[in-house]
Amino acid sequence: TYEKDKEMNIDKVSGCMGKLLGELFVCEKDIWSGSLYRMGFFLGKFIYLMDAYADLEKDKREGKYNPLVPLSGREGFEEEVLGMLNMMMAACAREFEKLPIVEDEHLIRNVLYGGVWQKYYAKFRGKETRHG
Repeated sequence: TYEKDKEMNIDKVSGCMGKLLGELFVCEKDIWSGSLYRMGFFLGKFIYLMDAYADLEKDKREGKYNPLVPLSGREGFEEEVLGMLNMMMAACAREFEKLPIVEDEHLIRNVLYGGVWQKYYAKFRGKETRHG
C-alpha cells in the first residue's frame, strides 16, 4: 500500500519489511521472542534500505517508486544512507548478541558483521572487503 501510494517516509516503508522479518524470526513465544523479533525487524529495514539504495539510479531513470529519490539530491546523501544502514545493522547485531546462539554462531556473525555489507561496498565503493 505504501509503495502504491508512493509514501516517501522511509521509516514507514522500511518498517513494513522489518515487521515481516520480525514475525518470521519468532518461531515461538518465549523468553527470546523480543530479541528475535527486533533482530528480524532491524534486518528487514536494513534489507529494504539497501535494496532501495542499490536500485536508486535505475529507479530514477525509469521513473519507478523509490523512497530515497527525494533525499538523493541533498548534500551528504551518501553519508545519510550509510548512517541509516549502520543504525539498522547495529540494532540488529545488538539483539543477536543477546541470544544464546550455539549452532552456526560464527556463520551468523560473519553475515551480520560482514556479509550484509558486501553488496554496498562492491557496488558503491568498489571494494570487495568486509565492512569494518
